[in-house]
Amino acid sequence: MFHSIPQTFAALPAAIAVLLCACTSATEVRQPLSGLYTVTETQFPAACSPNALPTPISTDTTLYAVVPAAKAIRAFTERIDAVGSKVTLTPLDANGRTLDQQSLRGTIDFVGNGSTSTASREVPPFVEGARTEGHRFVVTEADSEATLYTGIVLTPSAQIQWLSESSHGVALLTFHDAGATGPVFTRCLIADTSVGSFNLP
Repeated sequence: MFHSIPQTFAALPAAIAVLLCACTSATEVRQPLSGLYTVTETQFPAACSPNALPTPISTDTTLYAVVPAAKAIRAFTERIDAVGSKVTLTPLDANGRTLDQQSLRGTIDFVGNGSTSTASREVPPFVEGARTEGHRFVVTEADSEATLYTGIVLTPSAQIQWLSESSHGVALLTFHDAGATGPVFTRCLIADTSVGSFNLP
């Protein structure tokens, strides 16, 4: 998912237990859905409440949290690592390098040839540049993402060939006056959806 503070993805905000056959422990399972996925993500305009954000004073956009005013679509590659009941989702940059600081971590639940994961992260507080009305906010961000993986059962091996993933993500940005624990001026919710296809070897 997109993450909304500069130098993070946008990105990018719960855990569920793994359900496995009683004869197989999670530590024995190497999850075959691990790999690279080609993802198309749609990010929706932010909804801020109870106040609209004051206008930035500087024209340097890197000084401010990214709060989208319009729908945006982008494509990228994501690496999914699933070991036992744990899952990590990591975006790659345009050169194929993993952006580890933007990883979402959580748990995964396997049921037949359909699986779900929930993953999240919290972004370190970010001090914005000055805005009108005398504000200079400290922004905190929490991201979460719920993902559904689907595959087909191969014959005669009965192994599952994972094919695709789809997800719904949320980033919650909180704008504080007077420090990260100061009064909350407003909160902005940014939702996204994505679909991805497994990059077969």
